[in-house]
Amino acid sequence: MKPINVVIIENENISRIGAAAILSETGKIQVCGLAKYGKEGLEIVDKQKPDIVILNNDLPDIDGIDVISVIKSKHASIKIVIMTANTSRDAINAAISNGADCYYCKNSVREEVGERFVEAVMAAYNNESWIDPTINRILIDSLRSNDTPDRNALDLLSDFSNKEITVLQLAAGGMKNNEIANVMYVSEGTVRSYPSVRD
Repeated sequence: MKPINVVIIENENISRIGAAAILSETGKIQVCGLAKYGKEGLEIVDKQKPDIVILNNDLPDIDGIDVISVIKSKHASIKIVIMTANTSRDAINAAISNGADCYYCKNSVREEVGERFVEAVMAAYNNESWIDPTINRILIDSLRSNDTPDRNALDLLSDFSNKEITVLQLAAGGMKNNEIANVMYVSEGTVRSYPSVRD
């Protein structure tokens, strides 16, 4: 199997270097470019044409959402994994609406950082949606609300398949991944690849 080529566009040095180290340790993923700024990152993407771009949507020179749009318009097959500490509903909605494939939160629990990050990247490579459990909580809280559904939440949910939304609804009802897997007649691993809540 050929290595999965990845470009990382991240302005925080520690996050950029740490992400590269985590991915390189898998033996399956090759980091073919590192950039601190959006403009520099776009040039590297044009040259390297990676399988996946890891992107912080809070860049100092160019809005990360604009970077997503440019990449998707020029290289539709490239998958984009957002890597950010920004968990605001507006930021999530904007990223996914503009073409982000997966959304990873840098403020994950320390012992799960590497595992979750690699899971997000592999999901993107396998053409699957992956949303950090932190984000799932925002979506689930919206589903549980008795008030009029938030427009941004509905827009965000429209980007998911019926099966993924079913997983969210079952998780919102308190079911665990193994229970959801039994109900939907799929493996627990498949459920974990959907935007679901972890046990």
